[in-house]
Amino acid sequence: MPNGYIIAEDTYLGEFRSTTSFRSCSDWSSRAYFCCQCGEVWARRISLNEDGSPCPFLALYATCRKHRDVWSVPGALTTVDFTPEHNKFSPEFIQREFEILINHYESKQ
Repeated sequence: MPNGYIIAEDTYLGEFRSTTSFRSCSDWSSRAYFCCQCGEVWARRISLNEDGSPCPFLALYATCRKHRDVWSVPGALTTVDFTPEHNKFSPEFIQREFEILINHYESKQ
């Protein structure tokens, strides 16, 4: 069973797996990525218990793609919250992150 799944900007980006196992929501929580500039919850990482039920949400401040941020790459999930333990992502998730990061860094040149 996957550890959870990811939705960003109303697009399902597949499941994720972690190299470290967790037994309950006390080990992990789901995440809601909240843009503090426009108030939009633009992405969600839903972590699942062993029985498949979703863990409660924790809100994280993360700028959406529509706004500038000097501290992170707007709209990129990997620069905000994910750790090396999250090493099994869907191709859709990897493609989205790659495009956001490339576009961000190319616009800086």
